[in-house]
Amino acid sequence: MRNYKTVRYKLSKKQTNSNGFTLIELLVVIAIIGILSSTILASLNTARTKASIARAQSDLKQIRLAIEFLYDDTSLYPSKQTLIPCTQNSEVYLNTNAAGIQSTDGGFPGWNGPYMSTVPLDPWGTNYFYDPDYICGAATLGCNGHISSGVDMRVIQSFGPDKSQSYGDGDDIVLVLCVN
Repeated sequence: MRNYKTVRYKLSKKQTNSNGFTLIELLVVIAIIGILSSTILASLNTARTKASIARAQSDLKQIRLAIEFLYDDTSLYPSKQTLIPCTQNSEVYLNTNAAGIQSTDGGFPGWNGPYMSTVPLDPWGTNYFYDPDYICGAATLGCNGHISSGVDMRVIQSFGPDKSQSYGDGDDIVLVLCVN
């Protein structure tokens, strides 16, 4: 009889040992997966932002070439001005006829364009523009050490992720054409 009880005890012990997971183990695994996924999503957002900035910088370089072709043909910049004198508040959106990049309004004698088939929107959906009196700041991406102390620069610009112009302290992305 003793052997029977021992065998019975062993059987019931085997029956209580299941191959499943406990609730604590499942919660720990779910917590680890949550932490890993949040880390990956944060990295993807950072990579997406860097890619958008790189695309904007690439677009600005292409637009600069179109502006150089426009200047070679007409001796004018998109604001219909020569290099000197610098005029205040003559910004021009580069996708308009007044800019002379993809079409002209007749204000560019010697125009031999189009210099770009279409001027793209920046990665955040706003138009690039030409600003002949931009003042760079320390936080402006693209000023490359041209931090101004009252010196105007000719730039082509994207408003950046916040879609608003912020002279010197925002997330604007610029490409300096020249310093006046």
